[in-house]
Amino acid sequence: MQYVWDLFVRVFHWSLVVAFAIAFITHKSEWHLIMHVNAGFMAGYLIIARIVWGFLKTGYASFNAFPLNPIQAIKYVWEILKGHPKQFIGHNPAGSIIIYLMLIVGLLTVATGILKFNDGWLIDAPDLLQTLHQFFAWFWLFLVGIHVVGVITESIVHKDNLIMAMITGVKRTHDSNSYVLDKNVSRETLHTSAMLSTGLKRMMHSLTNLGKLSNKLYLMQEEENTPAKFYLKLADNGGVFFSMYAGDETLLLESYVFNSKQHLLEKIDLLKKIGCEDKYYKLLTSNMKRMYFIVKTEDCLIAASPLYDTDSERMQALGILKKKLVTAEVEDLIE
Repeated sequence: MQYVWDLFVRVFHWSLVVAFAIAFITHKSEWHLIMHVNAGFMAGYLIIARIVWGFLKTGYASFNAFPLNPIQAIKYVWEILKGHPKQFIGHNPAGSIIIYLMLIVGLLTVATGILKFNDGWLIDAPDLLQTLHQFFAWFWLFLVGIHVVGVITESIVHKDNLIMAMITGVKRTHDSNSYVLDKNVSRETLHTSAMLSTGLKRMMHSLTNLGKLSNKLYLMQEEENTPAKFYLKLADNGGVFFSMYAGDETLLLESYVFNSKQHLLEKIDLLKKIGCEDKYYKLLTSNMKRMYFIVKTEDCLIAASPLYDTDSERMQALGILKKKLVTAEVEDLIE
């Protein structure tokens, strides 16, 4: 028996299995979109960390330990078909190709997902990005299938449980039946872990912030796509008025009181028609030095905004109002 897979590789392997499974299972559901995105980011973090790990002196996990060699891979597959393949302590040549492909395709899947999720960032081609994202995801699944078949085949041929080896880190070899700890691998791994600890923490912190930013952008996009609403309400004096809220339930506008619901609905229709024109808005300051705006025509005051502490807040709210007016919906709370 020989110690082959260090703790990092084992944690990476099974964490990536979980992240990929969650991302793939939730990819069709709008309700689970945040879960899908977070799982995708986790897969991306893991792949980047594994690539960094592979370029360092980490024993059998190092890329130097399983170089890309298509000719040797073909020979190995041929030897398997003949029933007499050579046993490799680390990755065999055929498995190495699949490992490299899974890392590359995994990164491409995550990258296209990020670009699609942040529509318009760097590449403004949502349909193309969606197609590429789905292609790479399915190709990744195909590679995973080949990997699983290869693991099962090698386990049977060499009478060695490779799945258990990725849990315990230990593989059976023909050279010895006793457990042998490869001290060089262990020493290199520990040394590399010490060197990477600070840098890896910083990288994960940066990637986590990127994930939070993407979630924030998603919520902003959801808010952008959620229509504003005019809520029709009954005033204390028996009249009617409306309160207009943005998609995130932020109050944008409140009307003056009108005599009838029909009159109020007419004002809402008028507001939708004139709402994009600056001449119907008047910027004012209250006695308490707080800022607001009103909407008025030549013969009628229609509505007023809440009070704002700064002019920038007022102008931001006014911009949202203009953008939301045309598509705003009406909900009757009077009846």
